[in-house]
Amino acid sequence: MNEKVIQTQSKFIDEINDIVDKNRLSHAYFIETNGYADYMDAVLVFLRKILKSSTTEGNYNLINERFEYPEIKILKTDGKIIKKENIIKLKNECLEKPILGKYMIYIIDGAENFNSSSANTMLKFLEEPEDNIIGILIATNRYQVINTLISRCQILSLIPNEVSKSKEDHVIAFVTSIKNKNKSIFLENSDKYSWDREKVLVFLDQICSYCLEDTCDIINMSIVELIEKKKQELKYNVNIKLFLDNLVLELIEVVSCIN
Repeated sequence: MNEKVIQTQSKFIDEINDIVDKNRLSHAYFIETNGYADYMDAVLVFLRKILKSSTTEGNYNLINERFEYPEIKILKTDGKIIKKENIIKLKNECLEKPILGKYMIYIIDGAENFNSSSANTMLKFLEEPEDNIIGILIATNRYQVINTLISRCQILSLIPNEVSKSKEDHVIAFVTSIKNKNKSIFLENSDKYSWDREKVLVFLDQICSYCLEDTCDIINMSIVELIEKKKQELKYNVNIKLFLDNLVLELIEVVSCIN
């Protein structure tokens, strides 16, 4: 078992041990990464735990960190929209009879990228589960994903890694500035105007994670929903400076409504 995952994700490990050891496997899981950088290592630990209980030791040892195992199917979106055809193809692959063990397991890495057509197809897949098929949907947090899909899954959450935590101070400072209705946040920190899309996305994920913590005193789903909407805008060719300035104004408006 991955030692780093054991050390940093004890709650997750306890949950998956309880699920498998007590034979409480569900047909579908949603794993919210919360910015944990090595989330696929945690997924691999879960898969190995499931498959170890249903195959021989020789077959089990074939499972590696590249997920090169015939009964594991992966759909990695890389930020691209998931199409209906993608889900149909994945489903057909999963309907093949497993050879090495009991289960066919599919992984959708980037579950926030469903459109309405593919989400409906996925929903039907989830609502008509086969006994030997287990699905794992992955996204940064549950609020990114269409709620009807999440409601069909058992949710497992990862804890942000130390890299994310080390950046917590500037995230708290940003949220505090929003609470204080400071419209000049980015003018005072103009270096952020030079960020690329990836840095902005990481920052937005950090804001979402913090706003959902018990220590945040302006926890509100409207903030999270707005940020998720803004993240979708970043998929298009936007001016980063204008995007960040508009983000501040819109967040202040949401916070004003809360107060």
